[in-house]
Amino acid sequence: MSNDEWDEQDADTVVMDDLGVAGDSDDAEERSIFSFHSVTMMSPTTHGEGMNRYTTYAVSAIDSATSNFSTVHRRYSDFQWLYGRLQVERPGAIVPLIPHTRAISVGSRVAAELVSTRRGHLVRFMERIIVHPECADAPALTVFLRGTDESFGAARKKTAVEDESDKADLHEKSVQAKASASMQHMMAKVKVKISTATGAAKLDDISDDEDFEAIVKYQHDLATRVKKLTADAMTLVRGSKERSKALKELSDTLAGLGRGEGADLGRGESADLGGDVGGDPDAAFIPAVMDVSATLVSLHCASDALAIVEEAEFHEPLKELADDTTSLAVALEKRREKQVAFTARRAMQQTKRNALTRTAADPKSKMEERVARAQAELTTSDKRAEVAGKDLDAASRRMLREVPRFRAEVREKVLGVVAAYTRLQIGYGGNAGPQWVSMLQVLEGARPAAPPQAPPVPAEASVDTDSTELEG
Repeated sequence: MSNDEWDEQDADTVVMDDLGVAGDSDDAEERSIFSFHSVTMMSPTTHGEGMNRYTTYAVSAIDSATSNFSTVHRRYSDFQWLYGRLQVERPGAIVPLIPHTRAISVGSRVAAELVSTRRGHLVRFMERIIVHPECADAPALTVFLRGTDESFGAARKKTAVEDESDKADLHEKSVQAKASASMQHMMAKVKVKISTATGAAKLDDISDDEDFEAIVKYQHDLATRVKKLTADAMTLVRGSKERSKALKELSDTLAGLGRGEGADLGRGESADLGGDVGGDPDAAFIPAVMDVSATLVSLHCASDALAIVEEAEFHEPLKELADDTTSLAVALEKRREKQVAFTARRAMQQTKRNALTRTAADPKSKMEERVARAQAELTTSDKRAEVAGKDLDAASRRMLREVPRFRAEVREKVLGVVAAYTRLQIGYGGNAGPQWVSMLQVLEGARPAAPPQAPPVPAEASVDTDSTELEG
């Protein structure tokens, strides 16, 4: 079923709050009512000309519950928006990265190759997102895959406004913190040394801090090891490419040598080098060399093909694993942002509480009005601190669910990738081995028989010529 065939109820559901949100309480996490078991992407399409040129990707999805089929057209920036929204809607989730691809220059042949590479990256990203246990039911994914151009555009505008609001709020907190920095007595009361907006404030102690310290260390160590593993894989792939190049050069050199020997024997550069030359035993050299040269070309092609497959099945998966370690670092940072926000709210809560205490003790006129206002501000601050605490708790619990899954995937990927490389080498050896054996047989068959050796002269029968001359 295409977007145009949706019934009115489906369309209304998708654009509910512009994000297809399901949930019946303020505390409920926003979840999509849709889930998807298949996503495919057709060939990209380029629109416009010159500076207005852009590329769209046809993304088709099948809803798991209804088997309804829908197709939408999204730009690369839309995929980036989805990635960013998943970070917002599911803080603490380890969201796969979209590998970076440089800007596409208009009208160049390289542009088409980059579009194709980018499509491959986007396909892999979507394949992982629709089965991600924390992201598969995210509202942003639903509006991305099922939203009409209008509803998707509205969702993007709405989230852009929210993002700007968050930035403004962050700026306001920064300004407030900087202002309080000039008031030493206030800083002493709320224990805020510097702006929490910079993320460098002393964070409130959380019961699971030790767990997250261990996760941070794990991420650092894993990233270091995977980086080295990826470099080692690249060295092996490069070795296959260099081997392929060397085999081709060796083949060309031997073929040139055979042609040169043919010319020396009076056969000429263009003569047939495969026949016998008047029974001359040296003539066996030429067809043998040319035969070996042809076999080396075959080995060159096999080694070249091996390098291509090694790149795809060995090096690229390890690069993805390296990106995954970055995804873990990003998830840790998103959870830390929640902790920073919670600390800031707690600090503001204490500030408002102190202000209420001072106001209540102030003997000036209109005290009741000021106390009421201070009480209202404290109540608002309490609610915000409570929300920040729930957000931090949700992000923390999500990360603690994610890390065991992530570690299991890392182990499976490492074992699978090394096993794939091993199978490639076994297959290459099985194909190349007989060719090397054949080459050896040709070479041994072309070698002339060793000339008969003269029998050794007995030691007592040897003649001392120098002594004979002296006696004479």
